[in-house]
Amino acid sequence: MITLLLVPRLQVKLIDAHYPGGLGSYIKDKLHHVMCELPAAENYFWRG
Repeated sequence: MITLLLVPRLQVKLIDAHYPGGLGSYIKDKLHHVMCELPAAENYFWRG
């Protein structure tokens, strides 16, 4: 899935090897941050 987002394969391997909980935790944590913690005015994905 993450390769569909054009993340280089080496970067995916580094995240998986070094982020606590691996790639799945990284994706979950980053989505939580964007959707729950980042103010809407600063969230690129909610801008019109």
